[in-house]
Amino acid sequence: PVIILSLFWKHMTRNGALAGIITGAVTVLVWENLGLMMPGVEHEILELYSIIPGFVLAGCAAILFSVTGKPTKPGVLDQHDVFLK
Repeated sequence: PVIILSLFWKHMTRNGALAGIITGAVTVLVWENLGLMMPGVEHEILELYSIIPGFVLAGCAAILFSVTGKPTKPGVLDQHDVFLK
């Protein structure tokens, strides 16, 4: 999601990208080991491939940190518009 947002959303920030990458990695690691952390618990949601919740949470974190952090510099916004043309 970080690469997709960087290409198509001009308000993506460095902090948003870092938050997305870290959140996605942690989500996948926790999801893969969730069955080991909760022995005896069997639930259909745990059978979901780990990249799906990782992708969703990484995208949400990237957007949240980009919107609430420092705004994107005007020069970067202009360059983004030039590259999309």
